Amino acid sequence: MHGPTDGRTFWIDVAKSVAIYLVVFSHADQNGFTESFLFTFHVPLFYFVSGYLAKPQSDGAFLRGLARKLVLPYVYIYVVIALVSAVLLPGGDVRALPRMLAGIVYGTHSYPYFVNDAMWFLPSLITVELLYVFCVRRLAVSYLLFLGMSYVLYRRHELDLFLSIDLSLLGLNYFLAGTLAKRFDAFRWFEGRPLRLGALAATCIACTAAAASVGNVWYAGEHYALSLGAGLGGILMVVSVSMLLARALAGRRVARTCFTFVSSNTLFILCFHVFSSPAATALLAPLALGPPLTRGAATAALSILLLVPFILLVRRLVPELIGLRRPAAAPPAAGPRP
Repeated sequence: MHGPTDGRTFWIDVAKSVAIYLVVFSHADQNGFTESFLFTFHVPLFYFVSGYLAKPQSDGAFLRGLARKLVLPYVYIYVVIALVSAVLLPGGDVRALPRMLAGIVYGTHSYPYFVNDAMWFLPSLITVELLYVFCVRRLAVSYLLFLGMSYVLYRRHELDLFLSIDLSLLGLNYFLAGTLAKRFDAFRWFEGRPLRLGALAATCIACTAAAASVGNVWYAGEHYALSLGAGLGGILMVVSVSMLLARALAGRRVARTCFTFVSSNTLFILCFHVFSSPAATALLAPLALGPPLTRGAATAALSILLLVPFILLVRRLVPELIGLRRPAAAPPAAGPRP
């Protein structure tokens, strides 16, 4: 969810870019099957990638990194959106600002004054990383307790709880899957083998579509095992397609730069497409693009494109907003020797 690091793996950049595009796309009006298909895996993929990229480190280093990359950006962005919504947008109510700011603590869109539905994911990911580092990594059997709690909440349709703990417990499964995939180098057998990747992608597409035909199994239902399995199947689908794309685009510098840029700024896109998507919809309305699938695809692409100048501005002026370090000041030039 944060900025670029050294030693990037291109297929991960492709996968994150695909995932954030599908998140924006899914928030456009779609039919029931398309929505169910996308919600099966696009959020689980971010938990999975976060687990895949997790690195062993001391507790202090972990907490400092978590604060810089997720906790503070969550607070900063929430406050910015609350101020914009209450003060600048038409229909805003300054008197509601204190109640809107209280939503930072609630961390879920079930709170009526939560400013941005998509931002539930940030406190959820924070919770998942804390559970993994301080519980599961220290005592593996604790995972069974969290799995049981997740199953009970899911079957009882207990949704949108404080700090989105219900979805955090579900997301912990995917985060752990990511850490295990990295530890055991699970994709080594597929990398650089397009036939194997193509077969895996086709199989996972079929399995994910079959699960989506049941309905939206991500949020609630009677099929917890199906929810987990379909999420993992969708993750493998995106990973295999991303590896194929990364192989095809390896020598194309412009494409690589675009994917890396989007991947590096998924946090900003997640939080601010709530503003760019309505603008994109209004701009595309005169074109009469046809069915919801076509309109949604074009709207999502334009929504991300509209955010690019703001991303560049933020990265230059206030990189802390999205969890990046401010570049160190250059040392003063040496004066003339006496």
